[in-house]
Amino acid sequence: MRWVIRFRKRRGYGIHSPFAFNFVTGVIYKNGEYYAYERLRQLYAVSTLPKKWRLKDCLLLFRLANYAHPKKCLWLLPDESLLRQFCEAGSLKTQFVVQPEPAEMIVCELDNQVEPIRYVHLLKEGGMLIVLGIGRDKAHRKAWKALLEEREAQVTFDLHDFGIIFHRPELTRQRYIINYL
Repeated sequence: MRWVIRFRKRRGYGIHSPFAFNFVTGVIYKNGEYYAYERLRQLYAVSTLPKKWRLKDCLLLFRLANYAHPKKCLWLLPDESLLRQFCEAGSLKTQFVVQPEPAEMIVCELDNQVEPIRYVHLLKEGGMLIVLGIGRDKAHRKAWKALLEEREAQVTFDLHDFGIIFHRPELTRQRYIINYL
């Protein structure tokens, strides 16, 4: 049913911002093969870690890290070493930190331990905040909507399971719902 509701929100249809359109078509829906895809698919297949996220989601994290190429990434996921390996493969020169400090990219999950609203202020200008688990239930959706009200949340993408926030003050504040199921 979610797919039917979001049907007209896929592949960049109706997006007029060049930045947002290029991001949706060139990162989220990128069809090509990347240099590390084969190795990452094998890593995913042989991993004994619980597979909470689909391979499609892990590869999206790889593409997001590859797109951003941050100098520093604040990693706030407790037991997600598989996801971190995908992110590290996407940007080999990125320094991953776990102590809260300003960073160009922040990866966190909506749960009881981490409140992304506390960390969005650490996002550097031009940076990207990736929030996992925004579509689990009504409480998570409510927390995501509260996060959208923050000053740093200039351009946002709701992919149902993922939320992506860009702190780009030069752009007009926009909210996009993307059919990524």
